[in-house]
Amino acid sequence: MNPAIDFQTVPLVAAHDSSLQNTQATFYHLIHQWRTANVETRSVVEQTLWATFGQTQAIMILDMSGFSKTANTKGILPALSMIQHMNAIAIPQLQTQGGDIIKSEADNIFAIFPTVDLAITAAFNTLQAVQAEGLNVAIGIGYGSIFVIEDPVHKDFFGDEVNLASKLGEDTAEGGELMITEAAYQQLQTPDHRWAEFHLGISGIQMVAYQYQFEGLSLSA
Repeated sequence: MNPAIDFQTVPLVAAHDSSLQNTQATFYHLIHQWRTANVETRSVVEQTLWATFGQTQAIMILDMSGFSKTANTKGILPALSMIQHMNAIAIPQLQTQGGDIIKSEADNIFAIFPTVDLAITAAFNTLQAVQAEGLNVAIGIGYGSIFVIEDPVHKDFFGDEVNLASKLGEDTAEGGELMITEAAYQQLQTPDHRWAEFHLGISGIQMVAYQYQFEGLSLSA
């Protein structure tokens, strides 16, 4: 929680209050209110959270490969330069396919897309573009209802599919690999036999996911 927020001054709100702004402060106000409310009020606050921040999106978590090794062997400046180079290549590729960049932290890029197919096209193009520059990334994609904070200073998102996409992109996939959640797979408009199903247990979560089989294929969508 943001320690700068004075939660004690937060008034109760009505569900679907159209006056609420989509900001970080509003989001954490409502989370605090939900946590401290009785059961009946919690339901109202939850409706307000979804009305104000809820979106259904494809989620992409992109993790650059080789940052830790570069920092350890060559120093932090070459590693940071590598991140900057990767961002300069990847972000335009994501935006071209309708991607909304939520944030860029360390060697990760977090983005949302209107559809899974657009996210996958962006992933293919990004993998190809960064590899052409001698870099590599791992990508995880999910799909579902999430909270999106559109605050221009503190943009962020939260949700089960955000967590699952993160487990794939950051913790499971290696450089050059693209993995998607089961929910994302179900949204594909043109299913492809090159998606290989696998089962994963990580951080106490059991999930079904799919990995794209690139071997012998062009990365072009």
